[in-house]
Amino acid sequence: MSKKTNDIDPMAKKTDVLSETPESPESKDDLQPTNTDPMKEKTGIPSEIPASPESKNNSQPVQSRPERLIYVGPNAPGGILQRFQVFKGGLPPYCKDLFEQVPEIKELFIPVEELSAVREKIEESGTNEARLFYLVQQKLNKGVK
Repeated sequence: MSKKTNDIDPMAKKTDVLSETPESPESKDDLQPTNTDPMKEKTGIPSEIPASPESKNNSQPVQSRPERLIYVGPNAPGGILQRFQVFKGGLPPYCKDLFEQVPEIKELFIPVEELSAVREKIEESGTNEARLFYLVQQKLNKGVK
């Protein structure tokens, strides 16, 4: 097999072709970044989504998603509250009467993110969470109107 003169030797030292060629004034202008968006030129749709006016104005607080609470207490009679039921936006307003009769029940609504830690504390006797669970269970068993 003969080696052609125009073949590139893979073992040859690689050099940076750009560093060996002298730069002309035209080539410098060609390398300058442009302010045009090629995606927008082709489709009319910008490749980047512009920032919303709200994100530029930091004087107003950014609205976060509604707070999600999970009820970790015992089931309430009549199915009004079920253990591990999730509520978006705070305490359920339809439980107002129940909250008045058993105010401790409010403490068994926790942020969803804390479920694992609080659940362990409920299972461990002597903790405040276990005491609350038992107290609410006793009051619910006695009956609420």
